[in-house]
Amino acid sequence: MPLRPTGLDGLIGPTGLTGPTGLAGVVPGLFASQSNAQAVNDSESATLDNWTEGYDPDNSFNPATGIYTAPSDGDYLVDATSVGGPETAVTQSQGGGNVTGMSILKNNVSTAAVQFPLFNVNVTLVLALRVPLASNQVSKSAVIPMNAGDTIEVAISNGATMAQSFRGTLQITPLP
Repeated sequence: MPLRPTGLDGLIGPTGLTGPTGLAGVVPGLFASQSNAQAVNDSESATLDNWTEGYDPDNSFNPATGIYTAPSDGDYLVDATSVGGPETAVTQSQGGGNVTGMSILKNNVSTAAVQFPLFNVNVTLVLALRVPLASNQVSKSAVIPMNAGDTIEVAISNGATMAQSFRGTLQITPLP
């Protein structure tokens, strides 16, 4: 059977209806991290400071103080992580009830917190030891309703009987 030549293209039909608009993307308002560890003395609390901004289009974060100021009213997703531990070899137990933790503070009040893990051993009449690990990491996320001008910061409360050093990462995302 011989091949027949292809015919001419037909007319273009009318454009169809426009589909629904997709979901809006969520763009973070801040990425920041600390490249140098910050010492927190025993039985003290400190706001993590001296951050490096990776992204802060609204200029809402003060990297020297570690304080983020909400540019507008709304809910904000706050993701904080800290890595830390004792600066030197542990020579004594930190005692029962003493914990080291990281808190997300809104207007200087803790709104979300997490404790660092401990090495906890008690062998009757031989050894009782409760000490922070040489290096440990905690993360905490929270959705925090904020008004324009409210502040967020990350603080470490060192309940150990020795100085510890910490560094962190922080991401804050305004939610739609």
